[in-house]
This record gives sequence, C-alpha cells and structure tokens, in this order.
Amino acid sequence: MLSVLSPSSLPSKAVLLRKPSSKRAEKRQLDADFDDFLAKHPQYRQSDVLDRLRKVEFSRLDKANEVYVDYMGGCLWPKSLVTGHAAILKSGLFGNTHSDSPCATRSDKHIATARAAVLQFFDAPSSDYVCIFTSNATNALKLVGESFPFGPNGRLILPADCHNSVNGLRTFAQSAGSSIDYLASTPYGGFDVSDALDLFNKDAGSVHGPSLFVLTGQSNITGIRPSTSILSDAKNAGFSTLVDAAALASSSRISLQELPDADAMAVSFYKMFGYPTGVGALIAKKSFLSTLRRKWFSGGTVDFVQAPGQLTLHAKDLTARFEEGTLNYSSLSAIAPGLEFLNNYMPFMTIRLPILHHYLHNALESLVYPDTQTHLVRIHTRPRLAPL
Repeated sequence: MLSVLSPSSLPSKAVLLRKPSSKRAEKRQLDADFDDFLAKHPQYRQSDVLDRLRKVEFSRLDKANEVYVDYMGGCLWPKSLVTGHAAILKSGLFGNTHSDSPCATRSDKHIATARAAVLQFFDAPSSDYVCIFTSNATNALKLVGESFPFGPNGRLILPADCHNSVNGLRTFAQSAGSSIDYLASTPYGGFDVSDALDLFNKDAGSVHGPSLFVLTGQSNITGIRPSTSILSDAKNAGFSTLVDAAALASSSRISLQELPDADAMAVSFYKMFGYPTGVGALIAKKSFLSTLRRKWFSGGTVDFVQAPGQLTLHAKDLTARFEEGTLNYSSLSAIAPGLEFLNNYMPFMTIRLPILHHYLHNALESLVYPDTQTHLVRIHTRPRLAPL
C-alpha cells in the first residue's frame, strides 16, 4: 500500500535538496554494498558484458531516468535491432507474399531466412519441424486448440499455474465433448509430478481418443519452471504435447532436440528481444501437424476454392495451411537479427538472472515493520538458487 502526500505535507524545497557531501556519502555506501554483494556472488562478474550492453543498446533507460521491470510483459528492444531493421526496410521495396512480383519475392527471401533462423535457434531440424509464424504465442496456442481432433473420448490436461491463454484451450475440448482435468498448483506454484502421473494413468487400460497435455514452461505468476521430463510421461500415456514457452524462451535456451517429447511449442518474439511486436511462432513436428484438422480456411491456406460450390483444396505446403492471411512481411526481417542478438548475450543472462533473483528474494523477505517485526512482503514462490 502506498500513501500519497498532500502538497501541504511535503517538506520545503531546501529540505528536499541533497547536499553534495551527502551524495558522496551515499555513493560510498552504494559502492561498499556492491563490493559486499560481489563477495557473496563472485560469479556475477562473469556477466559484466551485460553492463557494457546496457550502455550501448539501452542507454535510453538513463536518458529517461526510468527503471523497467516488466519483462514478463515484454522485453526492451536493443537499439541496434531497430536501426538495423530500419536500414533493411529503407534499402528496397517489399510486398505481399501472396502476390507474384519482385517485391513479393524479396519479402519471401526474408521470411525464409527468418524461418531458418527460428528452427536453428531452437535446435529444430527442418527435416522434422516447421516454423509457423503467428501474431503471438496466444495465437499459436489457439491454432493447436482449434485444430486438435478433440472428441467425446478425448482428454485435455492443463496445469492450474499456467499462462492464461492456455486456459482458453479448454473451450475447444469442451465443445467437442472431451474431458478436462487440471493439475492442482502447489503452495509455491507448479504442480506435483505424482498428481500428473495419476491423471495420465487415470482409466488405464481403457482406450481414449486424441488427447492433449499442455505445459507452461515458466509461470507468469510464480516463475516456476516445471521439469520438462513430464512430457515423456505424457507421451507414454498416449497424449500429444504442447509447450507454452512464451515466458521461458526469453531467458532460457531451448533445444527441441533435447525435448523430443514436445510435439509443438509456442513463442512470442517481443518477449524474447522486444521487437517486433505482433509476431510469434508455432514450432511443431511435421508428424504432429499432420494430425490436426483445420476447421476453416482463408487467404493463403488453400490452393483452390470453388465459389459457389464445395470444392476446397488445402495448401500442399504444410506451413501455409496454418498461416492465415497475409504474414507481417515487413517485420519478419527483424527476427533473424533479433535471435542473433539474443544468442550472443543469453549465456550471460543465465549467470546474472538467478543471482539477482536470489538477492532480491532475500532482500524483500528481510523487510519488516519495526514495531512488530512482521514481514512487510509475502513472496509466493521459492527462492531461486544462485547460481542456477
């Protein structure tokens, strides 16, 4: 709770101004505190490159005199990404890829580069996986939900501690008559693996229809990262698997080669490197996509439509079947440079972020009311180890 002082209760201007000597004393105390922090967390120095990165790419933070902490909502874009992308757009003409023109061909080349960069970044070989561009991770999740062949004997299992867009998938299962089960959250978020195993094996021995298990890789609420080994248990129980990586992909390098039991994964690029907004992706196994059934079609998703009539030929290209309407072709040329930028500094983030999380958690828990020693802050998640 914050109290707002009325103008009459504020001290005079003379009192508000700090004396130079007090500023120097404050600076000395800050330096001493930082030295103490480094003594407790010596690994922090291994991420010094992020300090240099901040000065070069994010100097607008200092110019605005602001602190940005809403990285769960969206990442700040680096200056070089935006200026570099502006140079690409100014260098030539780009057009709708549904057209047949030099401008469209130029856009196609940038989109192909972006697809290849996404598959490479997530260690997803093009022989087995495709990258479907969407407007965001939510739209990627929706593509799976509305196309999954739910039926009266099907099942959907979701964690209660999940991305809210994951909750929306239950409407597709419900309308098809499939059962819906939630994995209860623990007091610190996430779920109990034994509960998941019990749900997977419920009615063991009976035949169920197409069923889906959805895993949120990192909770927006608690920051919990469930073990991805649960995907193997889901597959063994006959479930298809979908990973919501909207939060996880922003600070963790994900290799789909190391997650062979993930059939599909949804991401938003603005959460990973800030720019462009309005672009996400569904990275999915070709074998999984072949089981999905599109319930409608639009421009780009079909090769032929009879009108009036009933004949419709869905696009032969697997990605085209799921990319509805015109892609954001003017923005997709920023994806490959953005992923390259993230690739360069993410190893240092995995050092720094756990340390800062650990420090902040302990510092907040140490805040108490002076009279009663009652905790000022309640934190609803476990402290993260430092280093990770």
